[in-house]
Parts: sequence; structure tokens; C-alpha cells
Amino acid sequence: MKRATAGTAVILVTLYVMAFVVVLNVGALFFLAPWLFTAFPFLLLWMVWTVLTDDRQKYPTLGKNEWGYRDKNRDDLGFF
Repeated sequence: MKRATAGTAVILVTLYVMAFVVVLNVGALFFLAPWLFTAFPFLLLWMVWTVLTDDRQKYPTLGKNEWGYRDKNRDDLGFF
């Protein structure tokens, strides 16, 4: 089964939240509001899991003394 990309997960959960807000504010289908509210934490966890485990973008492995930002020097930040 093909996994969802991080962007797809974020878009789907955002649309879900927008639909939930519309249902609450319009008052139409108000009986669905508790079910939509109950499902939201699971969708949020799915989105976070998908974003954190998405390996489609390849990043270089940092060396022992590398900071991770190419445009900033670690010593210039001052609090490390």
C-alpha cells in the first residue's frame, strides 16, 4: 500500500479541520460535530507520524563537528 506524503497529510487534515469549523458555525449537520471532534486527535497523530517518517526527501548525514546550518556558524550563536 502506498503511503501518503507529508504534504498530502497536512492538506487532508487542514481540510478536515476547516470542514469541522464550518459544520460548527453553520449549524448544519450539527449531529456530526461530536464524531468529527472525536476523530480529530487520531487524524492529527496520523499527520504527525506521516510528516516525521516521510523519507522522500534525502538529506546529507552530518559529520561529527557539523552544525547543520550552512549559513550560520555555531560559534556565532553565543549560547552553546
